[in-house]
Amino acid sequence: MLKNGEAQTLLIRYSANALMTPDRDPGIERPLMGFIDNCLKNRHNPDTVTHEAARAFVNIIIYDSNATGRKENHVFGFEITR
Repeated sequence: MLKNGEAQTLLIRYSANALMTPDRDPGIERPLMGFIDNCLKNRHNPDTVTHEAARAFVNIIIYDSNATGRKENHVFGFEITR
């Protein structure tokens, strides 16, 4: 895991952007969502990393619900009800 908060923040932004492209590879969805989820759950991360992970989740949820027209508890097959 990266120790630098700025590097984690940039990686979260990259992951979110990769998930929100129309021509994304379905094989990367679960690992990238898992990475963002782990950044959100890790209590040892700086506040900026937690904030960026939460922001990324919200943006991904908005993108997925607009793209599919569905409002469910799953985004890209990843459960978000926790």
